[in-house]
Amino acid sequence: MKKLNVLLLTIIASASVALNSCEPFEDTYVKLAMDTELEEQVAGVDNIKITSDFCLSEFDEYNDNIDQIEEIRYVESAYFTLEGPADLSGDNLKLRLFESDGTTLLFEFVLPNFIAANYVTKPLILNLSEEEIAAVNNYLLNYKVDDCFKVEMSVENVKPVNQIFKIKSKVELLAEIKVKL
Repeated sequence: MKKLNVLLLTIIASASVALNSCEPFEDTYVKLAMDTELEEQVAGVDNIKITSDFCLSEFDEYNDNIDQIEEIRYVESAYFTLEGPADLSGDNLKLRLFESDGTTLLFEFVLPNFIAANYVTKPLILNLSEEEIAAVNNYLLNYKVDDCFKVEMSVENVKPVNQIFKIKSKVELLAEIKVKL
């Protein structure tokens, strides 16, 4: 009987330690949707190149959690057409993300045949390589220092030709903030 009581106490003690040492709500993840608009008035050009800068500090999810952030990880990114002629098209849409210096490339996404109207209601998901994802995540490691980015959009052989029009688009980067409670 004494052996049974010792065994029972050992099981209860082990279960108690196991249950109490596990902190299932230790970390929380917050989605950080970072977007920037690219806009330009275009007048009869063959090629378009538009840039925009943005910083983590522009987004509430980042500012609200700055003191509890453990890490920020890239999840995915997308392109959206917000405004432009219905027949806007071109070759080699390039979407490039740079570090804040504007010269250190984090990723480049190329779409050979671009039709802007295809991305008005449905985003163009930017499929990145593992190396590009690692480059973005590596840059995000120093989020308190390196918190700004430059986005560049370019399109070659733009149509309609010889027209004045406005193009407005958006690039969105989705990241995940690991917050310590």
